Amino acid sequence: STGLLAQFLLSKDNKQLYTASVYPKRIVWGPTEAVIQQFDVKTLSLTKEMQTSPKMAQVSANINNFRLSANEKYAFVQNATPAASVNVIDIASG
Repeated sequence: STGLLAQFLLSKDNKQLYTASVYPKRIVWGPTEAVIQQFDVKTLSLTKEMQTSPKMAQVSANINNFRLSANEKYAFVQNATPAASVNVIDIASG
């Protein structure tokens, strides 16, 4: 399962599913853990989990908040602090 307000992406070959979501300790305030998860679509099993900044934008699904690079080596996650910034995650190394 995903955390609060998850974003979803499929790889170009539809073999990998990526999610970006936060797991808040107290739903409305306080510390959160933000993660990118990679799942194998065929088995629906979790293959990798990568931590990202807890400043990840926590909004309803939007195509521009979570994207893969053209070569699918990197994931880009929008932050909101309230200033806008982007985390770049190397998928191979996490």
